[in-house]
Amino acid sequence: MLDSDYTQRFLFDDTDVRGEWVGLERSYVEVLAKHPYPEPVAQLLGELLAAAALLVGTLKFDGLLVLQARSAGAVPLLMVECSSEREVRGIARYHEEQLTPGATLAELMPEGVLAMTIDPANGQRYQGIVALAALDEIYGFCMGQSSDGVMYAIANDKDGRFVQYRLDGRQGELNGTLVREFAVATQPEGCVVDDQRLRLFIGEEGKAVWALDAGENASTEMTRVISTDGPIAADIEGLAIYQHPEHPYLVISSQGNDSYVVLDATAPYTVRGALRIGLNAARGIAGASETDGLEVTSANLGGPWNQGLLVVQDGRKRMPEGTQNYKYLSWAAVADALGLE
Repeated sequence: MLDSDYTQRFLFDDTDVRGEWVGLERSYVEVLAKHPYPEPVAQLLGELLAAAALLVGTLKFDGLLVLQARSAGAVPLLMVECSSEREVRGIARYHEEQLTPGATLAELMPEGVLAMTIDPANGQRYQGIVALAALDEIYGFCMGQSSDGVMYAIANDKDGRFVQYRLDGRQGELNGTLVREFAVATQPEGCVVDDQRLRLFIGEEGKAVWALDAGENASTEMTRVISTDGPIAADIEGLAIYQHPEHPYLVISSQGNDSYVVLDATAPYTVRGALRIGLNAARGIAGASETDGLEVTSANLGGPWNQGLLVVQDGRKRMPEGTQNYKYLSWAAVADALGLE
């Protein structure tokens, strides 16, 4: 980068907030001086230049990073390069007659894919390709796999929209194909796929958990699993599946009352109980509260974890006060507390 360009990391003391600024200034001006792109194209190109500069700083390697976005829309190509010395350049192709003021990424680059190539000075070249999600602000994400091995990635937007992509890496590169879209009325967050039954569970933060078939050609009609009354208090956050051939369970983070609700993962979705993770004074371990994400496994991990493990994010660490961390709970303890089979 040129002298007036910079990246600057920042950290707020006594909080979990950290990040990095990037300022391109002269580099961005020079790119636009060579090609006076229309405003929507110039903005996209600037965002990709900034992303490349941030990625190079994070990856810490000697060589070249290339980001290339292609689509069937008004902007068929965006490409930027950033070297480990932070030298950047970029180009774009566009159809001016198709451009509209204020157009979103999804409108400018429909059916888009993004390729990231890392070309180190020494070592093997790496490339990954993903679909450009047709969402403005991705808020939740989960993945699933069908019985015949097809992988799916599912993302949601704060406005309630969901997109589902079929993933394919058979040619040595990852590609995503948009296979369906659906929505809930208000802000969602967590989601999880029951792979064994190809069932998708989604959380609508202030209202309910919903279930629907996860197959790409299946109906998007939803069944209400549980609402934000009774044991669940908004916000509904993380969701996870405890796999069992006869008794699979859905685990929900009920952030409004700092609890974790367990119910059958098959209809009629009977509630099996709720628990909180409290203080372990003997070991000096604080309880868990304000949980966002969680995960559970039924795998035999040995010793006290022979029935599996529940991991939850602790949004407010106490004793002593500190940054957020994770709490681990044996599934045997969960099963014992709730009388599960």
